[in-house]
Amino acid sequence: MNSRPEVTLKQLHCLAALAEARHFRRAAEIVGISQPSLSAQIQNLESALRIRLVDRVRAGISLTPAGREIAERANRMIAEERAMIDFASAATIGLAGTIRLGAAPTVGPYLLPHIVSSLHRKDSGLGLYVREDAPHSLEQDLARGEHDLLLTPLAPSSADF
Repeated sequence: MNSRPEVTLKQLHCLAALAEARHFRRAAEIVGISQPSLSAQIQNLESALRIRLVDRVRAGISLTPAGREIAERANRMIAEERAMIDFASAATIGLAGTIRLGAAPTVGPYLLPHIVSSLHRKDSGLGLYVREDAPHSLEQDLARGEHDLLLTPLAPSSADF
């Protein structure tokens, strides 16, 4: 069993704030915790990674070379965390992910430009994958779960749709 503590997002947020502020008190204000708590988070992160990240200097702090690299990686992880939260927020109201659309060649060229431009205007996180094929083939694909919806000129041939 590994007795080494885990790295947490909170620790990474603290390191990123410290890298930005270059001072424990200001970094603690950025993160919204006390200075002793921020100091403990950084110590726990150093312990978990088994490497010194921060040097205390007269004017505040200086990151070690490893500290600079890990702070950069922490910032990328924080950006991904924010992107994930934004995606999940948009997904709860149906504005994220990819819609797999099957379109008949007789309808797609006329309606899809309007649909696609509307999506781009809204600048949503919604993606659109379009496959053009004959209506009967598209229905079979829909039944297999390959499409989320169909755009065809005909009513479905099966009562299952």
